[in-house]
Order: sequence, then structure tokens, then C-alpha cells
Amino acid sequence: MSIQIKNLCVTSCLVILMIGCKDNTDKGVFSGTYVTQEVEINDVRLFTSAGEIENTTIINSFIERHDKNQYFVKNTPVNSASFLVSTLKFLSPNEAIFTYSVYSNNPYPVSVINKNNFVYLESKDTVVQVKNIYYDSETVYNKMLTYKALYADSVQSESDVSQFSIKTKPCYFMTQSDAVFKLPRVSYIYVEQYGVHGSLNLNNLFNPDCISLMRDNDTLAVQQTQLILKRQ
Repeated sequence: MSIQIKNLCVTSCLVILMIGCKDNTDKGVFSGTYVTQEVEINDVRLFTSAGEIENTTIINSFIERHDKNQYFVKNTPVNSASFLVSTLKFLSPNEAIFTYSVYSNNPYPVSVINKNNFVYLESKDTVVQVKNIYYDSETVYNKMLTYKALYADSVQSESDVSQFSIKTKPCYFMTQSDAVFKLPRVSYIYVEQYGVHGSLNLNNLFNPDCISLMRDNDTLAVQQTQLILKRQ
């Protein structure tokens, strides 16, 4: 199976929110097996506290200096590291098996839930993590992503008031239109006073509201991509 690449110029990384949600009783769509057949690649966007920088030379210079781990992808041949070929197999309109990468061979049983213009693939299992108190604070990191898990419960630690136990059911987020599912992903590099930080292919949408929390000397580069899953 070959994978096609669409190189898109970003006008808005939230454009897929325009896709309406459908009821899971539509068995014609919520049935069968879907696999990644295309990848949409948006241009890297660069932000400072003053707003977005659209100068291509400046953007390319930032990428050259800071993208040592190759978080951002270009219009190059597809490889398994950059593009995870995923599979979504419906057992019923409300139950499915999701494999984020056929190379990892890690099938993931999920509940299929339509909400907020997204198809949530919710984990069957509850996960408990210990987080520091800044987890819920107003920071660029905490406001960078648009969607959170549907179920999350925070309990303050009795032994350490600076920590919370976060009980949640992890979700994958997708949009659906006709017989096509799209899985959005965000990669970013954030340069700030404490160093250079980045992450690759977070399953979410970038939230530009985080820019208001950046300091004067901070710089944030973001790239939005989407895996396009079609029926096999």
C-alpha cells in the first residue's frame, strides 16, 4: 500500500473543526477497517509573544538551528518514523480496535464516542498518574493543545500538597466525514529561558491561545499534520 502526501499551506490549524459529528448508528461508516492512506502536512508556523512570524527565511533559519531531532517533516519520502500507518477496525458502531502504528503491533481496544465535533477513541482502562501542582496552571504547555480526555479526575495527594493523582481514560482524537477519518497531530519546538523543549506527533490540535502566555524572548514553532484513514 502506498501513501500519498499532500503539502498544505496553513490558513488555520483548526479548520477541521468545521466537520460535523455524526451519530454512531451510521453503521455504513462506523464499520469495517480503516487504514492510513494519505498524510496531510502543513507548513511550520513560528510565534513570539508579539504574534506570528510569516517570514519564510526566519522560519527556515529557526528550524535549521533548533530542529536537531527532526520533529518537523517536509515533502520527503514517507518513512515509518515520521508517519505512523494506523489501523481502525470497528467491532460495532461503538467499539473498535485501534492500532496507532502497524509497526508497533499494539492493538488498542476503545469505545467510540462522538462529541464536540470529534470522534473520541476512549481507552477501556483507567490510568492513574502523579502530577505536580503546576499541571493545572496557566502555562504555554498546558494551553497549547485543544482537546483533553473526556474523563479525568484529580485528587490531591494527602502526603504531598504539591502533587495530584490524575485518574483518566486516555483518548485518541479523530474527525470523520463521509467514509474518511482524520487523526490530527501536533509537533512543536519551544525555545524559552529554561532551554529548548519539543515533542513529536501529539494527537491533538494546536491552540493559538497559548501565545498570550509566552514571555518576551520565547519562540514557539508548531507543525500540524493529519493521518487520513480510509476504508481498506
